[in-house]
Amino acid sequence: MSDTIAQSHKTAIGCSKIAQALGLSRFGSRFELWQMHTGRIEPPDLSSDLRVALGEPMEDVLRPFVEARLDRDLRRDHKVYQHTSLPLIAHVDYRATKRGSEKVRPVVDMKTSLGFGARHRFGEGEDEVDDDVLLQMQGYMLLTGAEVAYVAALTPGPELRTYTIESDRELHEMILDGLHDYWQLVQSDTPPDPANEVEARMRWSSHTDGKALDADADTAALLRHYASVKRQLRELEKTEKG
Repeated sequence: MSDTIAQSHKTAIGCSKIAQALGLSRFGSRFELWQMHTGRIEPPDLSSDLRVALGEPMEDVLRPFVEARLDRDLRRDHKVYQHTSLPLIAHVDYRATKRGSEKVRPVVDMKTSLGFGARHRFGEGEDEVDDDVLLQMQGYMLLTGAEVAYVAALTPGPELRTYTIESDRELHEMILDGLHDYWQLVQSDTPPDPANEVEARMRWSSHTDGKALDADADTAALLRHYASVKRQLRELEKTEKG
């Protein structure tokens, strides 16, 4: 991550942090992100992180394989996309163009980490990605206007898996509402509800009863319902085709 991009994420919400801002990420809590945005903690220094250093070179290696898999040409997208009224920004890996005369340019994002967590982030179905990736892709489509996003994931094996994520207006509304609420907490310096006992003790240091509150339960329930409906639709489609 360049210094410019890293700096922008101190004052804005990158699409990869949407799930965390909504309290739905497995990789960090809403409270931790709020601490970063309010200057209580510094963003992690990834300058010497091997996985980050290998990211872009690995993307260049994977690029021809992804182009062949998608039957599309990939072009680097160096533009910074920003929402008109919320501090939501996107730095997109690639935009795809159909070989021929297609005008619509879907978003393409590459996930190149071969860590054990990849097995939990990417499923067998054509759109089975975890909440972090799903909301990141919806954020990209929200900001770019793309109707489709492709995720190309290098998973242990190694194996290249590709996923197709379609733009979902209802999820976009959920994202915008959730980010609006989160950013109000940042601007008013009001901490969000803690997600565990450690965060509860950090927020209420004078209390020692150890009780913790669930973070953004309504949003989590909505997303679980959305995932359930998607699974039911996939099963119906398989039944009709069968």
